[in-house]
Amino acid sequence: MKPVKCACCDHFFIPRANNREKQKYCNAPACQNERNRIKNQTYRTKKENDFTFKHFEAQRQQRIRDRRKELNGKREARRSSTLNAFCKTFISMKISSKFHIVDKSALIMNFIDHTIIY
Repeated sequence: MKPVKCACCDHFFIPRANNREKQKYCNAPACQNERNRIKNQTYRTKKENDFTFKHFEAQRQQRIRDRRKELNGKREARRSSTLNAFCKTFISMKISSKFHIVDKSALIMNFIDHTIIY
């Protein structure tokens, strides 16, 4: 195979066999970052004056924001319910200590196994 000169770092590299004609950048992280930067820049300039793209993109971003708010609310409710359950378990452990229940560790492990903490 014929070596190709990288468009970013000017080092010679052997391109991958399945993409010999098109590959212009080597596998170095700096070169890949440069390639992605140029690719994103050309994409943004191409979509800059496209009204339909901007409209649908704004709608998509609003849906994402709404979904994140909804999930955050559910997550907060789950956290508070977990905390309430832990407090109830802890209080019942305090009460059970007065009545001399020996296996408190099993009670705690059972609680931990049945809860999800984020």
